[in-house]
Amino acid sequence: MSRVAGYSLEIDAKAIEQHRITRLPVLVLHAHNRCNCRCVMCDIWKISESRSLTLADLEPHLASMRKLKVERVVFSGGEPLMNPALPELAGFLAGEGYKLTLLTTGLLLERYAHDIATSFEEVIVSLDGPQEKHDAVRRVNGAWKRCNEGIQAVRALRHDMKISAR
Repeated sequence: MSRVAGYSLEIDAKAIEQHRITRLPVLVLHAHNRCNCRCVMCDIWKISESRSLTLADLEPHLASMRKLKVERVVFSGGEPLMNPALPELAGFLAGEGYKLTLLTTGLLLERYAHDIATSFEEVIVSLDGPQEKHDAVRRVNGAWKRCNEGIQAVRALRHDMKISAR
């Protein structure tokens, strides 16, 4: 039995096989690396180079997603609604039978309400407290109001949409 750095390769192979991921019910995709808030607790907004996930990026991984029995895809970021390809990505994955969750600042909900109501099962909005506190933490005047108006726009199109805050 050979040993590398104090570990038995035979034992390590068994341990690896025991801990191999064979099922991944929830997959989190970072759809966009930038954000439209300037939060006091985050520096994502300082990123200067914008990168977005595309359908071409995702397609090579579809077989693995099926093999791992992915059930739900969570779009996160940065702010995923800043990705111009998000409607295409969401529509494609919803069409493949995946349940979709959107994690968002809420600032763009109203603008993309139709796309959200069409493809997503659930929206989770980041919330930092009452209006004044939320706007101060996000460093965006009117952020709380825009988020609220966006939620109303989505609900007007799909009253049963699950929308929660975190």
